[in-house]
Amino acid sequence: MPSNFLAFGRHFRATSRSSPPRRGACGAHGASRPRVPPSPARSFSPSPCLGGARAPARPLFNFSLNLLDKNAKKTTVFTPKDPRKCRHATMPRDHPDSLYFPPSYLREVLSAPICAPPAATPASGVTRISRLDNGLTVASQETRSQMSAIGLYVKAGTRYEDSTTYGTCVLLERLSFRSTLEHTAAEVVGALENMGVHVTTSSSRECMVYSAEVLRELLDPMLSMLANTILRPKITEEDLSLQVKRLQEDMQNNRRHPAAYLPEVLHEVAYAGSPLARSLIVPDEQLASITPQVIRKYLKNYFIGPRMVLAGASVDHEQFVELASKHFSPIPKNPESPPDLSETPSSYVGGMRLVPPADDSEKLEHAHVSVAFECCGLNDPQFFVTYTLSMLMGGGMSFSAGGPGKGMYTRLNTNVINRYGWVESCEAFISSYIDTGIFGITGSCSVRHTSAFLDILCDQLTRISTHLTEEEVSRAKNQTKTSIFYNLETLNVLHDDIGRHVMIFGKRITPGELSKMIDTITPSDIRTCVQRILSTPPTVVVYAPTSVLDKVQDYDSIKRYFEEHTA
Repeated sequence: MPSNFLAFGRHFRATSRSSPPRRGACGAHGASRPRVPPSPARSFSPSPCLGGARAPARPLFNFSLNLLDKNAKKTTVFTPKDPRKCRHATMPRDHPDSLYFPPSYLREVLSAPICAPPAATPASGVTRISRLDNGLTVASQETRSQMSAIGLYVKAGTRYEDSTTYGTCVLLERLSFRSTLEHTAAEVVGALENMGVHVTTSSSRECMVYSAEVLRELLDPMLSMLANTILRPKITEEDLSLQVKRLQEDMQNNRRHPAAYLPEVLHEVAYAGSPLARSLIVPDEQLASITPQVIRKYLKNYFIGPRMVLAGASVDHEQFVELASKHFSPIPKNPESPPDLSETPSSYVGGMRLVPPADDSEKLEHAHVSVAFECCGLNDPQFFVTYTLSMLMGGGMSFSAGGPGKGMYTRLNTNVINRYGWVESCEAFISSYIDTGIFGITGSCSVRHTSAFLDILCDQLTRISTHLTEEEVSRAKNQTKTSIFYNLETLNVLHDDIGRHVMIFGKRITPGELSKMIDTITPSDIRTCVQRILSTPPTVVVYAPTSVLDKVQDYDSIKRYFEEHTA
């Protein structure tokens, strides 16, 4: 199943060793830190996947574990005074210059020997699934890479929230990998920097994801930090108010950008009155109403074993399960107080909304239009027919540096973008959830052509089934398979694919199985899918100046147009 490749959240990246040091990062002189000779305990054994013996690994941290203060109040670091000599300086633990050095709480973890890559059993490419006693599912696939990618998937999002908890998942995204009951935010960030790990947290309507890409020998400390983030977060009023303020500023910025704002409006209109209508752009007053007590209760109710999947790519499954049991066994199996609206289904209703810009006096370069219908959910056997349909429609920007394979022969490229010079962008999209989804076309054009562009989008949707050839369907199927296989070559997409499949289906649908399902799609299946989609009420969102919105077609005429042309 195709994965959603956009991840929102905070990113931490370790500074490259080859980059020039910043002034003050290692003392007043800003000189580079001295190298520490590699320890024999940290050397790798010969790796079968490398075809020979491996040289001892270079130490990951330029510091001496023996110099760390046992009281954890101060951290002793190397401060070069002369290229041939080093002096020692003691700084407060939370001093900015000490963030690039590991805090004392990592002493035991970093002193442990690094594990070598696993032996060549079992075979690579097989997804293995286990379940802990508390209900947490552990799924992984070995790829023999020196990097590992992991993700913790939690069945929590705006869809499962109520009027009291709405917006909590968005705030948790901002509060992740910060202060815990044992460690300060500076210690956590410093440890991430020292490990060279890239962590990401994202929230959506149905799922929260905590993901990380890390050297496979550092999998144990990474899982320890991840467990601390969700089991022992330190949520204070001061930290929460700061994150609420920052989030409110980001939400205001998102409302000024149609590409981020209009998809949320589309869901509000399509699923009005249902859980899926809750926008990821949370109102300011709702964010301000969330307290630390609400967040703690949210964690106890939603972050439970049966609602969580720990997925890994390029990890040894037995070791992964052992580490998961070590760090995540305290996760409860049952909620403290089951939410009343956790499994409320969402009903599609359709509708229309005209959205003027925040500052209507501002001169817009482009108007934005979206026309959509309800489509099947992820659990429906017709999902991949719908996804192939979106590839058949294709689309993109008016300017493309593309070549072969960039979708230049898709419907929207040939019939819209290449035909109308005033169209800036036009592409098909699909947003799928467990039990429902939205399929449609979105795009932008010059402001004075807004009404004409809306007509064109409606016309293209009614013409999908006309002149549908085997060649066109075959090209769309090949593009679908290429998109899936190409993206699965990267570890972060692979663990995302595993985690979401196991959470939704209870198993992993292999790429081979996906390929077979896509190969069986025929033009007749596409036509049947289109008829099913267009039989639902349309959802229309138009973003343009008020003077232009007054001239846009009304909803009844648009609805009547589809009824007449799809009868």
